[in-house]
Amino acid sequence: MLFADHEPEGRERASIVAAAEPSTAAVQKRRSRKTSDGLAVMDWSDLIAHLATLTLNEVALPLQSTETFKLLARTTPLQEKAFALLGLPLPRVQ
Repeated sequence: MLFADHEPEGRERASIVAAAEPSTAAVQKRRSRKTSDGLAVMDWSDLIAHLATLTLNEVALPLQSTETFKLLARTTPLQEKAFALLGLPLPRVQ
């Protein structure tokens, strides 16, 4: 989801003064801008902006326009993964 290297053991270096080379997984992620499970890779501010698109909408039915109810927008796979990684349940309206 983020550009962090998920295979840090793959970038071990022979000398502590030599520059560290990124692992093959990190190079592939940077090149394709996709994670191994197909989600988009983005920086922190873009991830937060994408999470902010989860909206709570007030909906009125056409036949009874005076009655409204709250409806949460459907989550994207990226939003579901972010909530799962944080160990949080998906938001819902009761």
